[in-house]
Amino acid sequence: MKENARFGHFTDEKTGENYIKTSIKGKSLLTMPQLNKGTAFTEEERKAFGLCGKLPQRVETIDEQVERCYLQFQRFGTALEKSIYLRNLHEISETLFYKLVSQHMHSMLPVIYTPTVGDAVEEYSREFRRPRGLFISYEDRHRIEEILDNRTNPEVDLVVVSDAEGILGIGDQGIGGIEIPVAKLMVYTLCGGFHPSRGVPIYLDCGTNNRALLDDPFYLGWRHERLTRKQYDEFVGLFVEAIRKKFPKAIFALGRLWS
Repeated sequence: MKENARFGHFTDEKTGENYIKTSIKGKSLLTMPQLNKGTAFTEEERKAFGLCGKLPQRVETIDEQVERCYLQFQRFGTALEKSIYLRNLHEISETLFYKLVSQHMHSMLPVIYTPTVGDAVEEYSREFRRPRGLFISYEDRHRIEEILDNRTNPEVDLVVVSDAEGILGIGDQGIGGIEIPVAKLMVYTLCGGFHPSRGVPIYLDCGTNNRALLDDPFYLGWRHERLTRKQYDEFVGLFVEAIRKKFPKAIFALGRLWS
């Protein structure tokens, strides 16, 4: 595991089993969705990671956790409310999230991706709870490597990026476009077996020409009209250069960029 990494994935040479090493303990461990098991932490794990007294006494299986989460999911009336619930679960425990959705793909896949992701994109700034992914604005174009170094995942095989110029037939949606790379990574994991901790969703904030967003006091993106072609080319060039330097073997998955 790299010195600056917070956790790492390894394989036991004798058994072939995969496991994770981490130095994170206590409350910090419970706030890491990539590592948090919640009530499924065993008694031995609770002692080892300083979790005694930080969780209810009962140790649950992941199947018991899934059953509770599905009951909670069913209580929400609209698709957007269900989407928000699943996104929050994703920010609490990735393992539990993927276990739940994999067991209910027929009803949940349209909630985390199309068509409901379009609503999540439009309502992003007003429904914002926690950030997911990396946000790189034009004003940060000379700090891209620094921003990439601030990622959570130590190893990166896949970068999914969008500038949100054209989203699912609803046009320029500004910073809400981060929801597309996030959702695509979910689908790649659920349907393609991609490891969720080896991908990074990125939003390139090039401004927006959506006047409703620019006039919205809650809008979280860069309040500026979209870049000119020259500025855009400069920005994307710097981004690609930084990505190639930091992740030379990573695969690009692109949302719609300048056409």
